Amino acid sequence: MESRAERRMSLWRGRRESVWGGRRESLWGGRRESLWRGHEEEDSAQAGFRPKLANTYRLEPLHPFAPHLLRRGAEELLGAFGDLQYQQDSCRRLACRVADQLLALAKEQVFERYRYVVQVSVGQKLGQGVKIASKALWDHEKDSFITLRYENPYLFAVGTVFALYMD
Repeated sequence: MESRAERRMSLWRGRRESVWGGRRESLWGGRRESLWRGHEEEDSAQAGFRPKLANTYRLEPLHPFAPHLLRRGAEELLGAFGDLQYQQDSCRRLACRVADQLLALAKEQVFERYRYVVQVSVGQKLGQGVKIASKALWDHEKDSFITLRYENPYLFAVGTVFALYMD
């Protein structure tokens, strides 16, 4: 018995791998990628099947990012530096760990359609001045950020979480 793909071959110039996905020949001979992933034999109830949802045409977030909800938790995370003396390797590892925890904390708040960028900078205190700047394409109505700092006699740490709305 011939498969569904073989029966449909008369409609297409090339072999169609599946109804719902994979690569296939188009009517005009070129190849294109389908929007659906999966195979024609798979049932929609199986794990991994995610239908493409219709656009909502919503341009503003239902719940805008609220930096004050992150402040207390983020200050506790930056407090992980404690009375640590500045050593490049240990501070780098701790900064990466704190950045990962800040990202997880931001994602826990479940602000829909926001993407997060987290930056943690650590430096040794030797009486110098420090300026940290960032530059990005920004929508001041939807995007937001929170910046926190921590100091002890030996080092300083500055953590920033950028929340970027993706419509």
